[in-house]
Amino acid sequence: MKKTMVLGMITLLLSACSVTKPFAITSNEITDKEGRVSCTCIGSPPANVINPPVAAQGWLCFGTNDFSIFHAARKAGITRVATVDLKITNYLFFTKFEIIVHGK
Repeated sequence: MKKTMVLGMITLLLSACSVTKPFAITSNEITDKEGRVSCTCIGSPPANVINPPVAAQGWLCFGTNDFSIFHAARKAGITRVATVDLKITNYLFFTKFEIIVHGK
């Protein structure tokens, strides 16, 4: 019985829900180049979070120094951005925001 409860608690702590939303689209060509940057915030977000650092007021966030479309594109060597996606992953006690940039 204890093993089942411990396994259930571990499963609950490790479970996550992830949503990826298109954030911006241009007429530039989409290639295999992909740049990603992320930040992690402690706490649970409201259900309608769209702009993470702006909406994350009052949260304790880590990794926000380079959390921008510019830095994601620069990491991958992208000079012409085609698409930008925002991925939000909710865990039990923290939320991870990720900007994904595709381009040439």
